Amino acid sequence: MLLATASIGRKLLLSFIAMAMLVMLSALIGVSGFSLVAKTERNVVDAAIPAMIEARQVSELSTRIISSVQMLSNAQNEQERKEAGRVLFDQLESLLTHIKELGGESFDSQLLEALENNVQNVINNLAELGVTVERKLWLAKEIDTRVEEMRLLSEELEQLTRTQVQNTSTIAVANVTHIYDLLESNKKDQVYQALDALVEVDLDLTERLHELHLLAFKMLNQIEEARTLTNVDRIQQIQTAFEDNLKIMKRRVLAVEDPTRSEQMSQLLTELGKRQVVFTILLQQYENNEQSQQLMQKTLELFSELNGTVNKLVDDSNQTTRVAVDQLTSTLKFAQWSLTVISIIGLIIVVIILWRVVYVSVVKRLAEYSSALLSVAQGNLAVELEVKGKDELAHMGQAIITA
Repeated sequence: MLLATASIGRKLLLSFIAMAMLVMLSALIGVSGFSLVAKTERNVVDAAIPAMIEARQVSELSTRIISSVQMLSNAQNEQERKEAGRVLFDQLESLLTHIKELGGESFDSQLLEALENNVQNVINNLAELGVTVERKLWLAKEIDTRVEEMRLLSEELEQLTRTQVQNTSTIAVANVTHIYDLLESNKKDQVYQALDALVEVDLDLTERLHELHLLAFKMLNQIEEARTLTNVDRIQQIQTAFEDNLKIMKRRVLAVEDPTRSEQMSQLLTELGKRQVVFTILLQQYENNEQSQQLMQKTLELFSELNGTVNKLVDDSNQTTRVAVDQLTSTLKFAQWSLTVISIIGLIIVVIILWRVVYVSVVKRLAEYSSALLSVAQGNLAVELEVKGKDELAHMGQAIITA
């Protein structure tokens, strides 16, 4: 109805304005669509992907830290402990840095809080583990030092007892030879006295010194075994046997005829008695090893919790990435369908404008009026025209009919 009374110029102007508006609307929708796509892409690039990378790095670091903890626990000397501690400290610093870079916007705040608690528990437990490892090395060094001192004392004691056994054996052999000499001289009374002295003194002394030498040798073996004791029951057994041997040997050295040797043996036994604290240190080492194993087990449990939290973060980051990608896909589909629909609607409107306004309202009527004018020019005045509308062409048609 609006175009029925409008002039040809206004019809064409309104038609071109409508087409221009369609073009501008299409361009606006296209720009808006691509802006949404760019915004979604920035969200993926700036938030989802970095968060996912950081979460994966945290997961890899936690795995490497477990290996470093094993190296720290198995350190055999102070240098290895310091090196393993330095590597572990650097990895923990890197882990904390990556956790801080995760950001609270990309992940659930509860997950991040749980992750921080896990890391703090791991750090506290590793601090205790480091103390136990340091104490383990100190105890091992102390045990080696004391065992070596006891070994030297025990070897000296074993040599002294062996010498005394050899001396008593020599004396016994000499007495036996003397008895044979008395037999050849037919001195029966002296033979009996020599035999009594041999049996009551020499053989008894030889037996006691043999027992002393055997106890010294057993003590040396016990001290050597102390280097490798790890079972608490065996430690207590060796400690009890060592104390019993020490008591017996202190009584047996009194039977040594040489006062100088007896004094030396007594001093050696006294020094060995002072150093039997090594068994207490062995018990402390056992308890420290048990504590270290418990801390190591607790560390593995804490890292299991940490990895569980990190896995949740990775899953969360994957979910965030999937959501962002889905949003990007939806935005692209929306822009695509919007442009397609606008293009189709614009094409239909352009076809309607070209058909109704240009062709029907202008071109077709101009052709009719042109044919009528030619007929009038050739003298044929019986021209029939159907004039519609009130625009310039309708006035032209009325003019032709009037002419």
